[in-house]
Amino acid sequence: MRGKVLKWVGIVLGVLVIAFIAQYVTYGGVDSDDPTLSEFLDRLETGEVASVTLVPRREELEVTPGPGSDSADEYEVAYPDDYSGPLIAELRSKDVAFEVDQSKGAAATWFIYLLPFALFVGFWLWLARRLDRIGDRLDAIGGRRA
Repeated sequence: MRGKVLKWVGIVLGVLVIAFIAQYVTYGGVDSDDPTLSEFLDRLETGEVASVTLVPRREELEVTPGPGSDSADEYEVAYPDDYSGPLIAELRSKDVAFEVDQSKGAAATWFIYLLPFALFVGFWLWLARRLDRIGDRLDAIGGRRA
C-alpha cells in the first residue's frame, strides 16, 4: 500500500513540476535588469527607444533601444492589463515604430489550459477502472456455496 501512495505522490509532484516549467516557458522569468514601466516611459520621453513590439498575450513590451540609449541589448517591460491603448497613443506621439504580436506562446498557453482537463479525465478513467474491479469482486459475494 505504501508503495502505491509513494507512486501517486511522485506522479502528482511530477505533473506539478511540468506545469510550473510550462508556465515559466510561457511567461518567462523575472529579469531584474529589465527596466520598469516608468523607466521605459522616461526612456521613451528622451528618445532612447527605436521600436517596440507589444505582446498582449503576456502583457509585455519587447523594446529595441535607440541610438541615444546607454543599453544596446533588447529588453522586455511588463505593462498593466488595460494599458495598451494609452501606450500605443504615446508611441505614436513620439514617432516610435511598433507592432503587435499575437502569436507568441500560443502552444504553451493551450498546454496549460488543457492540462487540468486532461488530469481530470485521466483521474476519472482511473477511478472508473478501479470501481469496475471492485464491482467484479462484489458480484462474487453471495455466489459461493457454503
